[in-house]
Amino acid sequence: MSLSGLRKVSVYDPVTGTTVQMNKVGPDGTFEKVPQGQENGKGSMVYAGDESVIEFPSFDDAGFSQLETWMKDKTPVRLVTNGVEEHVLWYEDSLVSVKKNIGFKTGGRNSFMVKLTKKGGEHSIYAGANLLFAINGWIDSNSDGKADGYAFQDSPACTFTNNQQRMEFNSGNLFCQSSLVYPLSGAKLTLGTNIIDSSQGVAIKLQYNDFSAVLISADYGDSPAVKTVTSPSGTYSIQVHVARIMSPITNDYVLFGNPMLTAYRTTYKDIKY
Repeated sequence: MSLSGLRKVSVYDPVTGTTVQMNKVGPDGTFEKVPQGQENGKGSMVYAGDESVIEFPSFDDAGFSQLETWMKDKTPVRLVTNGVEEHVLWYEDSLVSVKKNIGFKTGGRNSFMVKLTKKGGEHSIYAGANLLFAINGWIDSNSDGKADGYAFQDSPACTFTNNQQRMEFNSGNLFCQSSLVYPLSGAKLTLGTNIIDSSQGVAIKLQYNDFSAVLISADYGDSPAVKTVTSPSGTYSIQVHVARIMSPITNDYVLFGNPMLTAYRTTYKDIKY
């Protein structure tokens, strides 16, 4: 797929948290994640792992030195992007390669190409408009009544039916949350949840943490309205509360559909890609 809508890209070392963020990214990037097949003894093609590649030009000279050091030292790195519509979450340790492009023509700009590749195995590499759907989907694959990839505080009673999640107060708190590594500063993201029914008002929350999981900032909003927040400096990960009753009491409940975490939007949309 084309990466023409890229706004920002971060390449980062997941061991140290060191991040190279590029805010001046060219329009000629590409991304592919392709399942590979091999022939079995019966002449049929079977899944044999993924082959993934991402490549893009950057005009942020300040980041070149660290990327080149990682390349020479063969340091495993990962990558995330922020786009006009779609985003990439490259959660696989991979080697980076960088190459300078020198522009000699009048008006030309110097840049460098950044490339990550990964071959073999099933890759934890995701792409889509809805970051939450990209990493979690919206399904209860083990039929435990809880949407995959989401955590439910203080063990509420849960059911997942017809693509709708219901949670009912047990004790303590009542909220559903998810998190993702997203070391980008200045990225404007919108959180929203389709609240179908509830016993009282429902809140949503965007929380930004640093590499040490220390809180930087948190912003609440009232659902079904969306909440848009620009990630602060030092952001490494994001925690979201997709549905929360602030002071729950006995028999309080929330019924909700597919949450979204996207590039800036003014209204909720059921985005499943």
